[in-house]
Amino acid sequence: MSTSHIRAGEGRHHPMTDGDHIAKVAVRDAGGAFEVIAPAKPMGPPHVSPWTGALFLPEGRITAVVGETSYDVDPGGVVVFPAGTSATVGVIGALTDAAPPSKDRSTESDASPRRTVQTMRSAAAAGTLVAALLATPALAAAPPPRPLYLALGDSVAVGVGAQPPATEGYVPELHELLAAEVPCGNGQALGCRLDLLNISLPGATTTTLLTHQLPRASSLIRQRRATAAPIDDVRLITLDIGGSDIFGPTIQTCSNDPQAPACATTISTVLGVVATNYGTILSGLREAAGPDATIAVMSYYNPLPACVLAAQTSLADLVLEGGRGVPAGLNDIIRVQAAAHDAVVAETGPIIDVHDLVGGRDCLHPDTSGHDDIAAAFDVVINPSEVIRPDSGARGP
Repeated sequence: MSTSHIRAGEGRHHPMTDGDHIAKVAVRDAGGAFEVIAPAKPMGPPHVSPWTGALFLPEGRITAVVGETSYDVDPGGVVVFPAGTSATVGVIGALTDAAPPSKDRSTESDASPRRTVQTMRSAAAAGTLVAALLATPALAAAPPPRPLYLALGDSVAVGVGAQPPATEGYVPELHELLAAEVPCGNGQALGCRLDLLNISLPGATTTTLLTHQLPRASSLIRQRRATAAPIDDVRLITLDIGGSDIFGPTIQTCSNDPQAPACATTISTVLGVVATNYGTILSGLREAAGPDATIAVMSYYNPLPACVLAAQTSLADLVLEGGRGVPAGLNDIIRVQAAAHDAVVAETGPIIDVHDLVGGRDCLHPDTSGHDDIAAAFDVVINPSEVIRPDSGARGP
């Protein structure tokens, strides 16, 4: 971002339904941080913006209509309204006007403030200028970027089994737990907020995660680490993967005769692939994220006791923890690879029981209480002060 000087009347003109809006400072001019818009007059029809609106009036008088409520704003007044709220504004008069604000909307545009009132809005996810004109006339600082919690994994990370998955899955539950544990404003104070991005996919295996999720995650992590300050880094990565690799092939091959040679071969082959892939996944994440990011991985619970395959519960225990010709089970592999890449392990096996599983024909997923337990298992091994902290300084050399 470089210094800009835009003279009165200059800027990019954007004719809209309610007048000519002038972009005094565009997103690209401000390094993606904000835009400054000189809004059109008179008052236009209400709009809905996907961004939070912030209004600060240095001089003059305006009326802000937010939802069903009108606010007459005097010099020094502030109005803040949430994203998705219908809003518009209109000029009432200049600072020196002695008459009280008129309620007649047909005359509100007759007078103008002595100073041009401008709108500044956050544009971290800006796509078009159309949304910018919806913010009220303002002069407010753009909110700082936020650190990110990035979740990767299979259908368990997606939230399958929880009701509803989008809010009761273990990933959003963990995000909420961490925010509640942060001393600075319950994770809401400036510099202490934590964003969440869940890129997990149903049915993911270690092989498909390497192909789809890992490249996306690595690119995002590196982009954030390339910024001038570490405040927007990916500070937490959670991972659950491997269950879809092992349970399907093992049940298909071994359910009739767990002692058959083909069963042992299948288990050995699948676990060998998982061991190689899991190490590659954690190596890629750690290399991209650097030594300061927290990487937390999940060891698996036995998903069979509550489902139609309950008779194969001991077989699932074998592939998870090893024994009887299986020197290292899935969870052993996860623990070894986690230790090799400075990751912590959320142990779910001891806390997920038959009452925490969907059961029936679903032989994989936890229910809502099970997702709560998984979130708690992650929470135990994650230090929230390392994930959410008011660190907005520049990066070191």
